[in-house]
Amino acid sequence: MHPSSGNTKITLLKIDSITDSIGVKRVRVVSSHEVIGFTRSLTTSEYTNQTSVSKIFDFKVLIQSFLYKAEKYALINDEIYKIERTYLNGQYQELYFTSSNYKIEDLVNDSENW
Repeated sequence: MHPSSGNTKITLLKIDSITDSIGVKRVRVVSSHEVIGFTRSLTTSEYTNQTSVSKIFDFKVLIQSFLYKAEKYALINDEIYKIERTYLNGQYQELYFTSSNYKIEDLVNDSENW
């Protein structure tokens, strides 16, 4: 792997909640697309800032900014994460993730790209 190559495959997800005919709430995938990003540790200042607002991020991933289309969730290694914060940093979009309550088996697919 080259030093400047991506190291994380993520699937960005746009999802919403639906209720079926018997009242069971499910999570529907509206759209999805796969991207390659760079996983980064949180810096000391990022960690300090997040503890002051009581929001703890698990990690961040940098992707090319043109690939991000305001998705709020991502599938990484069969786990669904919530994108809690984004930051445009030049040609990269920084995505800050926290654990999500959603599980992969909860998803209902309405997307042809899923």
